Amino acid sequence: MKITRRSFVGAGASAVAGLIASPAVLRAQAREIVIGGPAPFGTLLKENFFSRFEKSHNCKVLFEGAVSLTHLEKMRANKARPSYSIVMMDDPVMVIASNEGLLGKITTTNVPNRAKIDQTAIHRDGSWLNYQAAAGTIVYNTKLLPEGVAAWADAWDPKYKGRVVVPSLRNTEGVLTLIMAAHLETGLPFDKALLNIDAGFARVAKLKPNLLTVYANATQGFQLLEQGEATIVLSAPAQPVAARKAQGVPIDVANPKEGAFAMPNGIALVKDGPNPELAAQYLNEMLGDEYQSLVAGVLNANPVNMNAPVPATFKRQTNLFRPDWAYIAEHRPAWIDRWSREISG
Repeated sequence: MKITRRSFVGAGASAVAGLIASPAVLRAQAREIVIGGPAPFGTLLKENFFSRFEKSHNCKVLFEGAVSLTHLEKMRANKARPSYSIVMMDDPVMVIASNEGLLGKITTTNVPNRAKIDQTAIHRDGSWLNYQAAAGTIVYNTKLLPEGVAAWADAWDPKYKGRVVVPSLRNTEGVLTLIMAAHLETGLPFDKALLNIDAGFARVAKLKPNLLTVYANATQGFQLLEQGEATIVLSAPAQPVAARKAQGVPIDVANPKEGAFAMPNGIALVKDGPNPELAAQYLNEMLGDEYQSLVAGVLNANPVNMNAPVPATFKRQTNLFRPDWAYIAEHRPAWIDRWSREISG
């Protein structure tokens, strides 16, 4: 067949028109996944997890860092044509995403390493999983407090006037401050204190003279701590601390006598998200022995794969209280409104 310039151009134009008419074809050809996850330790994820996966699977991992509620809003807006392949969000937000049919299913067929993890880390038969059991606790500046922080209750001491940072209630870890405040106010165990949240608001109101700020992003809270403008951050995620300490930053995780909380760090496939097979492969790697060892060594959190080896220097965190996140998800919108009026307003 003789190919003329006219027939070649015509064929090319038809092909281009076909691709424009079917953008999903172009999208499917790109070996990339988009992960919406927690901004505070996005750098750790990129350098230690995503880069490994990119090399071993010859692909690209794109990361968007934000709080969980922001990711949920984007998933809702893009439900007809999702942009995320995977989301890493907190459990109370995962509850909402699951209720709204935004999550895919994680099974031992598409993610074989699901069989290796602690069954308590599997939620709603695989709507989402916890990929780590990290602590939500107190982080402090070691130059200002070389002896550390003995108790959550210390944050109310007048000596910390204008030196305490807490998360906004739009951040999941902000709820932990409220639960602890209810516990301190009532003396009730954490599970009962959660049901007496009025006492929590009353106790947090007494903390206002000591508050430097209420952060919207954990990175902001850590910066104030590292610069010495703040002395302690309550309900702080422990994950970024080990890496910052290794770089010589004067911060550390406290071991308060009242205990600490298990951060609800979830990971899920997005329903109808791009490149679902590649996304499932990433999730499988995240639950495997190698990546779970990095959870301990890099993210400073308990692995959910109990067979994963951990560094000799890693201290497994015990006695972490796990709140009822379904209950929290139900009541949190009202708490956020009340927090805005009474605490940060």
